Amino acid sequence: MSHRGYISEIIFRNEDNGYTVAVFETREDSLIVVGYLPGVSPGERIVIHGRETEHPRYGWQFSVDRFESDVPDDEYGMIAFLSSGQFPGIGVKMAERIVRKFGNETLERIDEDPQILLEVKGIGKKTLSRFMQAYEEVREKREDLMLLSKIGVPSSHLHAVMNEIGPGAGRMVVSNPYLLFGKIPHMRFSVIDEMALRAGIDPFDPKRIRAFVIHVLIQALGEGHCALPKEELLERLFQRGLDDGEIVERQLRELLISGTLFEEKGMIYLRHAFRAQSMSASHLVRLIREGPEAMEYRKQALQFEQASGLRLGEDQWEAFEQIFGEPLSIVSGGPGTGKTTLIRCLVHVARSVGMSLLMAAPTGRAAKRMEEATAEASATIHRLLEFQYAEEGDLSFARNEENPLECDLLIVDEFSMVDIFLFHSLLEAIPSGARVVFIGDKDQLPSVGAGNVLADLLASEPISSLHLRRIYRQSRHSLIPFNARKILEGDAALIQEPEGDFFFLREHPNHLHQTLADLLHKRLKNYYGFHPVRDIQVLTPMRRGNLGSLELNKMLQSLMNPPDDLKSEIRHGDRVFRVGDKLMQVKNNYLLEWVDIESDTVGKGVFNGELGELKEIRRGELLIVFDSTRLCHYPQEKLSELEHAYAMTIHKSQGSEFPCVIVVMGWTAPMLLNRNVLYTGVTRGKRLVILLGEQRVLQAMVKGEENSLRFSGLRAAFLKQWHRSDIMEQRRLE
Repeated sequence: MSHRGYISEIIFRNEDNGYTVAVFETREDSLIVVGYLPGVSPGERIVIHGRETEHPRYGWQFSVDRFESDVPDDEYGMIAFLSSGQFPGIGVKMAERIVRKFGNETLERIDEDPQILLEVKGIGKKTLSRFMQAYEEVREKREDLMLLSKIGVPSSHLHAVMNEIGPGAGRMVVSNPYLLFGKIPHMRFSVIDEMALRAGIDPFDPKRIRAFVIHVLIQALGEGHCALPKEELLERLFQRGLDDGEIVERQLRELLISGTLFEEKGMIYLRHAFRAQSMSASHLVRLIREGPEAMEYRKQALQFEQASGLRLGEDQWEAFEQIFGEPLSIVSGGPGTGKTTLIRCLVHVARSVGMSLLMAAPTGRAAKRMEEATAEASATIHRLLEFQYAEEGDLSFARNEENPLECDLLIVDEFSMVDIFLFHSLLEAIPSGARVVFIGDKDQLPSVGAGNVLADLLASEPISSLHLRRIYRQSRHSLIPFNARKILEGDAALIQEPEGDFFFLREHPNHLHQTLADLLHKRLKNYYGFHPVRDIQVLTPMRRGNLGSLELNKMLQSLMNPPDDLKSEIRHGDRVFRVGDKLMQVKNNYLLEWVDIESDTVGKGVFNGELGELKEIRRGELLIVFDSTRLCHYPQEKLSELEHAYAMTIHKSQGSEFPCVIVVMGWTAPMLLNRNVLYTGVTRGKRLVILLGEQRVLQAMVKGEENSLRFSGLRAAFLKQWHRSDIMEQRRLE
């Protein structure tokens, strides 16, 4: 559906992205229009394309999908355009004079020779000069909008494109749409490629091939790879229709020669991934070579035993021997193997001997658990490194080589979640001479971001590592750690007891929703006293499908937080955000401000995976309390960064721990039907774990092995630099 007319009044406009609510006048009617109309001013004639929609509060509106400029072709339209406020010194009366003078050819004649305006009474050289400057800007903007719309730039991105490229954006983008790649947030590469082909760019144009190479490598980063073998990269390009090997290899060489890409041992890297990996290897060597000497710890550890009433096991003593004997060490272990006790004892030793201590974890929830266990301050790695972020720039950290952290001992928990980029930033900020301990679980899923950091370090022999195996949870009914181990061993005969903390409820998929509702509303609440929202977390391997997190959240929201006249709500796409909802941040937002409701301290940054509760909706803002302490005034235009969290994927639950976990199991993609996914879900539960699903799905997950190979060169890079440092040390001694 299309309408031709002009904007008569702008009711609301978001200047950041051009989203507009306006009154639109046609020859026959007035419409309320909503959509992305960047740069369109009152009086400007446009053609809008879209559909009529009914808003639950504001009634019928016209939702604009795209628009294009339209030169006014009648006197009324030309008067409205000239008097729209875009042209200094031209009001309604002056515009009427101009149009009376030149009639329906007014704009055409101005385009040909603006000097004719001097014939109009009241317009002198000064007014003409200002008019000509503004008219040229408007004409250029209209030309840009026309060209950008013609090749298919979505209206939601027009404002960002014109801001990023500046005047002349239309001609520049038409000649090379790939210059937008990576510069416009949320603009998919497929959209840019479609625009390029529509603009007439040859499928084997060098610009297109180079863009595709970088796009494929960025996709690989999203899959967890630091790089791709050259053969794999060429195969992926071949599958996308770039099947002329000679032309593709030529452009690949150009990218390598220019330094845009790097090649190492047959692997092709993006520049920033190669730098993060090679610099990480260098810093690892530095921290080990320039680390502290071995130190005594037994007296303080024995004091910890006496004060806490705990007895350290043989493998925990071995871990302490490694930690206090080596500059850098890794301790891995599953649930119940004493990692938390190890951290508590480390803190006691550090405080007893006067060591300065820092503790961190990848997520806010994991950092909070460290604080609760040790009564010592802990922070997310981002906050420890004092992140800085500007809208026009990239994320950076105040703590780095020039301004290192101040500590004698650094403990990082949940280390399996650390990707190669965060790892590089962390290592860079650790001072030489500090003792470093990385603690994690090697059997959990790898980091969401690129890299296989924990596995690479465990496979690097010069780095000291130890795996805790003994289970210390001594309760006769504590079955979570034992069943977690059985899952890793591929044994589906899981242990259950009436008084235990682990249950498998066999249920047909058609009945899963009802059983889940019964567990949350009645059984777990009545028998265990669990709060259905605060204490229980529903997990699922998949995001989509009837048993995926998206559908489960809709069902659980209607169950646990149904519509209520006393509760405000706001719609965003097909989702409704309602006061009382359990929410999760799904993207790092470094600029979002918050206030700690306990201490009144102010801070910035809400990170991927943090949970919150929607407390109030006020004047287009959502008031959300994250992690029970930090109050955020959340802007409505950032709602795409939030998801409901009554259910979440197992991947999203990493680094978190909940009193009760219900793992909903259904058939899904083979890559998600494996024991590491199930193990990660099971180990999120602290007091109770319930598996809900069919026996055959449980069997498939326990028998399925993690086979998502990640391409990483960290181990090779570290060993190469380690051997080089060995040679240099030998030469120095000679």
